[in-house]
Order: sequence, then structure tokens, then C-alpha cells
Amino acid sequence: MPKASFETFQAENPPWRSLDGNPDFERIFAILSRDDSIIRMVEYAEAGKPALSPCIPEIEGFFDALEHPTLDLRENFCRQGIGSAVKSILRPLGYSPRATGQQKGIPAEIKARYFKSASCYEKNPAITPTLRVVKKVEEIA
Repeated sequence: MPKASFETFQAENPPWRSLDGNPDFERIFAILSRDDSIIRMVEYAEAGKPALSPCIPEIEGFFDALEHPTLDLRENFCRQGIGSAVKSILRPLGYSPRATGQQKGIPAEIKARYFKSASCYEKNPAITPTLRVVKKVEEIA
């Protein structure tokens, strides 16, 4: 199974189908689903921190640079949609939101302006992963 697509996200999350065709939300989804973003979200999840945290500066920077935004990060609906996108993106790696205490404040070093908290994730034995993160050191020839 490949990485989660925007279509997968919408199928799994009916409340956010209204964002279909929203170019700004689709761009944020693309930021979240890049390999480097996924790797950083997994690292934060493994450290017990909100998985979205390392992506917040880029998402907020993208939003702030928009001349005519088609969404508003100040609205709960939009931020919750981004959180649901993270859930869809991390699921193929076998992660789900923590059952208890899943929301935590965004770490201070992130300096988030629009996000105050986000879900923490953990490996879920009930989910069979279809993707994995592989990091390795290679000799330079």
C-alpha cells in the first residue's frame, strides 16, 4: 500500500470533504506527506511529542505567505482537518493517536502561532504497517 493520498484522506474523513479542491489545504497535505515530513513526524511521535510539531513552522509560513488564502489556520475546523491529515498519513506506518492523553501542547521550541496542541501518536499493534521509515549511513564513494 502506498503513502496516503489526498483522496484517501477524504475517504477516511468525511467531515473534511468540503476541502476537496481547496488548493491551500491540498498544498498543506502535500507538505505533510513528503518523506522528510513523515520521518520528522515519526521521530516526534517516538519522542512522545505531538507528531505535527516539526511541520508547523512550514505550514504556518506557507499560510502567512498566502495573498488570498482559501482557508484560515485561526479556525478550529482547519486545524482539526490538518490533524486528521496527519492521522491518515501516519496510519500506513502503523501509528495511531494515543488512546489516553493524546493531545499535548506544541513544544516551545516550535514557536507556533496558530497551533496550541496536537495529537501524540504511538505504534498500534492492531494496525499492520504497509510502510516503514528506513534511515541508513552510507559510505561516500
